[in-house]
Amino acid sequence: MKKFNSKLDLALLLLPVILFLQPISAIDFVFNGFNSSSVSLYGSAIIESRILTLTNQTSFEIGRALYPTKIPTKAPKSSFVYPFSTSFIFAMAPYKNVLPGHGLVFLFVPFTGIQGSSSAQNLGFLNFTNGNSSDNHMLGIEFDVFANEEFSDMNDNHVGIDVNSLTSIEAADAGYWPDNSRSSSNGNTSDEDSNSFKEQDLNNGKNYQVWIEYEDSMINVTMAPAGMKRPARPLLNVSLNLSDVFEDEMYAGFTSSTGQLVQSHKILAWSFSNSNFSLSERLITTGLPSFVLPKDPFYRSKVFIAGATLMLQGQSLNALDERLKARGEQFDEGEVERMLHVGLLCAYPDSKVRPTMRQVVKVMEGNNELGEIESEDMDTCLLQQMKSKDFWSSYSQSSSHGLHPTFDEIRRYNSSSMSLSWSNTVVEGRFSVASLEEAAEVGRIKIQ
Repeated sequence: MKKFNSKLDLALLLLPVILFLQPISAIDFVFNGFNSSSVSLYGSAIIESRILTLTNQTSFEIGRALYPTKIPTKAPKSSFVYPFSTSFIFAMAPYKNVLPGHGLVFLFVPFTGIQGSSSAQNLGFLNFTNGNSSDNHMLGIEFDVFANEEFSDMNDNHVGIDVNSLTSIEAADAGYWPDNSRSSSNGNTSDEDSNSFKEQDLNNGKNYQVWIEYEDSMINVTMAPAGMKRPARPLLNVSLNLSDVFEDEMYAGFTSSTGQLVQSHKILAWSFSNSNFSLSERLITTGLPSFVLPKDPFYRSKVFIAGATLMLQGQSLNALDERLKARGEQFDEGEVERMLHVGLLCAYPDSKVRPTMRQVVKVMEGNNELGEIESEDMDTCLLQQMKSKDFWSSYSQSSSHGLHPTFDEIRRYNSSSMSLSWSNTVVEGRFSVASLEEAAEVGRIKIQ
């Protein structure tokens, strides 16, 4: 009798099983930007500047985009679900002075189009009547920014796993676990670990990258700001058997909706594979456009307008705290005006051009004359130029920063006999009134 090599025999026996468990046709794609052939568009979805935009400022609309062909998701005539890995970069871009909503869903669906779905809180995923039906054959990973009681949403900024329903089987606050965070063996989270979690606002206009992987009846969902290394610890790690959910082939893509709340839901890049779990590394995650709303320039803030108006009108004493006025004491208007000058400059958005503490102290001490100040502290004198109504008149029209005069701008104004020609370009910046409030508080102490 002929003897066979035992290893060869085993390989020949396992080959049919291995072939059976592999997708009939492996699907691998990477989209760093989209065109008309990348995805099929439905509802309000469009492609603009290679960005997949699902919704716009129109209320109660649905936008959906699906990979043009079905993807093998389950072995034929079997309960075996093929593993898959997908990653994408999204942004929820709010509109100014408009309440943002509602969210987006990465989904598997057995059909094209948007039939059977509703807008608003339904996210274009399902509707009021067809939820919780096993006939839906739908899986969704929702990024939801509105808390709906009917779906038992945990809050208005969460990520959830949806199976045939918008009531998530598992959900978590949107965010990520830094790689230095720890996970206890029993699955519980320590207070120290809880403090390390980095919650992220989904609809702040920032770009976020998501990784979703499914294998051996386990689904992992991870997210982080785009450009950041993928966190080792997933946001969601859930045991989930999709054998009764998936058909043999499914469409994959994104869906989103608006209601009374509106925002633009955008997909900037997308990768998918049912054979290569490292394909997501080919996504371009840096140099992407930002959709964060610029904050109002400081010169338009109530604090700045009030301070500038009082100085222009010679009414600096009106800035005094009423509790100080009630004491009946007399206050030096020069001291009060000096504090307004210092407070406004200390509130400048860019910390690099704010006066130093040494400069602030010299001004508060009344060292106003050039001869009384060392040459290295020349900028201290420039603070006093803010007393000039001519300066305020010029500055109030416009500023090169569109925010607040810098020392360099004051110096140029002081040294030139010509009026400044500042452009009308508005460069938005960050501002916190905390620094001004602190300066004001220091001023009260000094005045007293």
